[in-house]
Amino acid sequence: DVCGEWYGYLRRDGKPTEPPCKGSTFKGPFHVPRSLIMADVLLGDILEG
Repeated sequence: DVCGEWYGYLRRDGKPTEPPCKGSTFKGPFHVPRSLIMADVLLGDILEG
């Protein structure tokens, strides 16, 4: 497995679908803003010293 991420969809036998799908239209809109907010907080902490 590459990058250790969960697969979005599995077949009934538990193997990933082909092609393997690790993302969806729901993951991006959640994770991108979350990571940007986290980066903003961390950079603010660094600048405050």
